[in-house]
Amino acid sequence: LEGTDPRLKLKGGAGEHPGYEIHDGSNRKWVIYNDPDDSHNLNIKDDGDDRVSITQTGRVGIGKTGPTKTLEVVGDISASGDLYLQEDKAIIFDHPSGVLASQRIVNDGTSIILSGSGNPVSFDLKNSRIGIFGSHHDTSPGMTIEGDISASGTHLADTGSFNSLVAP
Repeated sequence: LEGTDPRLKLKGGAGEHPGYEIHDGSNRKWVIYNDPDDSHNLNIKDDGDDRVSITQTGRVGIGKTGPTKTLEVVGDISASGDLYLQEDKAIIFDHPSGVLASQRIVNDGTSIILSGSGNPVSFDLKNSRIGIFGSHHDTSPGMTIEGDISASGTHLADTGSFNSLVAP
């Protein structure tokens, strides 16, 4: 192939799977192909399973064909660097069995809020406060607690007071 912007064209008929195969001797090891059965995703396959899938809309699946999110990974993810989220974006922990409620971690720029179907917890990064909320979400917690407290050990307070302290 030569010239400006040269291309290799693989043309298959309707319903066919045009692609490129890499062999080790007589054994097929890798296949890169268009999958007309899955909305024309570009798939990379080893000698047995699809490993990577890229949709026509730019979604990427690793270990998953037909991803529904920008990036979907089936299996563990390892990183040697940081994970960055823009302000007001969330990390969502979803448990499909419903045994554990879905949880969200949201950074609103000054605090981190953990919420789900239960009561939220807020870590106010600007003012170094923690809020544990009942049914109402206090936007500026000062260790706001609604409900009973159960704790063991010594209870210490530098400022303020406990209106009532009842041992369990």
